[in-house]
Amino acid sequence: RALETFAKTNDIISIEKYLSTFYKASATRIEISLAKAYPHRTAILSEAFNAYRNQQYILSIPVLLAQADGISEEILKKHFFISKYSIPAAKDKLNPDFGSYTLILLGPLKELGTIRVHTNKLKGRADYLNRHGIIHGSDTQYGTEKNALRCISLLSYLNMVRTTIK
Repeated sequence: RALETFAKTNDIISIEKYLSTFYKASATRIEISLAKAYPHRTAILSEAFNAYRNQQYILSIPVLLAQADGISEEILKKHFFISKYSIPAAKDKLNPDFGSYTLILLGPLKELGTIRVHTNKLKGRADYLNRHGIIHGSDTQYGTEKNALRCISLLSYLNMVRTTIK
């Protein structure tokens, strides 16, 4: 209900604070859930989450992003960050019979968002997470707790998607 109230008043700062607190508190639970769902990724996820807990965000973020891409490949048979393939694959998986609530939850699979667009489309913008900029070395300011939590949120989201679209 708190998020709903913040959204209705367009209180972005409170939304971000709420979500940061939630994902900080949920990081271990998310790591355990991911390890159960993807046991072959446990060693990589463990090191990435340990780096996050040790505030080594520059190290944890690229690894978490790579795991998100790999998990997407397992779920959609397409890499999440190659949107020209993953978005159509996601649309094919979204069954209209899911119901409006589920379709809303799965909606981000059909959107680019700043994380998936090419870095040159983000010129002049601030405070975003962009996989292309990080992996190709043009974003040198990505190593923040906020971005690490965004990656953890993405992994949690993809794990939820795994249980929704089979």
